[in-house]
Amino acid sequence: MPFPAAFLLNSLINVLLFAGSIRLLLKNLALSADQRDWLLLFTFCNFATQAAVFNAHTSALVVYFLTRHVVAQKRDQFSHAGFWAALLSIKPQYLAIPHFALLVQKKWRGLAAGLTVTFALTIGFFLCLGKDVTGDYIRLAQYMVTHDAEWWSEWRDMHNLRALTTYWLAPNWHLYTWWAGVAITLGLVAWANWRAQRQPKNFAACWIVNILALLVVSPHLFSHDLSILIIPCALFLSIGKPQVPVGLGMSLIVIALLPAVNYLLPTIMASTLAILFILSVRLSESQLIRSN
Repeated sequence: MPFPAAFLLNSLINVLLFAGSIRLLLKNLALSADQRDWLLLFTFCNFATQAAVFNAHTSALVVYFLTRHVVAQKRDQFSHAGFWAALLSIKPQYLAIPHFALLVQKKWRGLAAGLTVTFALTIGFFLCLGKDVTGDYIRLAQYMVTHDAEWWSEWRDMHNLRALTTYWLAPNWHLYTWWAGVAITLGLVAWANWRAQRQPKNFAACWIVNILALLVVSPHLFSHDLSILIIPCALFLSIGKPQVPVGLGMSLIVIALLPAVNYLLPTIMASTLAILFILSVRLSESQLIRSN
């Protein structure tokens, strides 16, 4: 297809994928009419959603696969959950947390399905690419994870732990602090999922923790990737009151708009995500105490 037509088609597909994700969340989380309206407003006002659609990124596909994964977990369809998690291979940085959650919760069938499909997709494509191209890819991936301030890896455009460490710390502390932060985050994810497997009612709070952790520890997280926040927003609304307080709803809208001012206030979104992750861990703990 000519580029303009291909770009238009890609944008339309992204809109349909976002619509499909919203439909799945509304159907499976039993949101009230007011909660639904705030979720739709969060999606429409979301700078990340607009960036994904207008720049034809693949983030909408990631949101759809991750939504399918979360819904399958909620339905206790763990083999399906593993399959949808494996399709996140299109962005390998998102593979770890869903599979790690399956491991901690001892959902062996889901974990086996996810690893099998991931292995088949990854190895299959590398076999198609050949030995030389595979080596080039691995070297490029290593370089991208360990180097900052390249045109494709500008920390000012990212919203994760990597951006925080790059901005606030001396260069010789970047890598060590980043990996330490990742380790602490994974420890908190393990704790939340280990506790949640004993309390099914804590599902929503646990998956808010998981998805925020996925964003925080990702080595590359740009504005369009933040469209994933649609899922924890829906989960958060589902455990609240049917009539959403206006102040709370407007706070969600502010979060959706924050990436637009990140270039004026570097790491403002990364700091917000880190704070939200800590609050989500506290929320998960309070939900467990309440259910007991």
